[in-house]
Amino acid sequence: YISEVEEMEDTVDMLQHEILNYLSKIISQSGLTEGQSVRLTGYMRMVHDLERIGDHCDSSVMLGEENIKNKIQYSETALSELKEVYEKIEDVMQKTILAFENNDKELAKLVLSEENVMDDIEKVLRDRHLERLNKGECNPNTAITYVELIHTIERMSDNCKNIAESVIDDINHRLLGHYDNDGEVLNYKTIKY
Repeated sequence: YISEVEEMEDTVDMLQHEILNYLSKIISQSGLTEGQSVRLTGYMRMVHDLERIGDHCDSSVMLGEENIKNKIQYSETALSELKEVYEKIEDVMQKTILAFENNDKELAKLVLSEENVMDDIEKVLRDRHLERLNKGECNPNTAITYVELIHTIERMSDNCKNIAESVIDDINHRLLGHYDNDGEVLNYKTIKY
């Protein structure tokens, strides 16, 4: 399983490189409208954030591998919390993808609000784990990897937030009358509300 994740990470890195090169070549050509340039620049930011999510997934797997190697076991409560937070980030990532695919501003806004929730979840789970450690309910060896896993997941939500912000920026730019879906410059009279 670990080698499969590492292989996927290598593929994501290669795709990032290829996509950014392609987008850079297009952006450097003259003749792009302002709207097209804004959209492509947003795509470049999104590609970077997607690659970072891949890095965070790889980090999570490495932390899991470290736990296995060192025979570190979490309490049932800690495992339950990790499962819940992984399900939450999976939901946030799905919403992020759908917001991008469908140019859905409301869904992108929901991703932004859920990222704030993820920040709070990270703090709460970290505090709960430290409390369990203080009460002797958890193995002290779990402290570092548990906190790192929670933080890594929160960073994934930061990347989702960045993607959602790019989606919103693109939509707002179009709504302000700067360009349509094809990147053609519009004036305010052609906008349909």
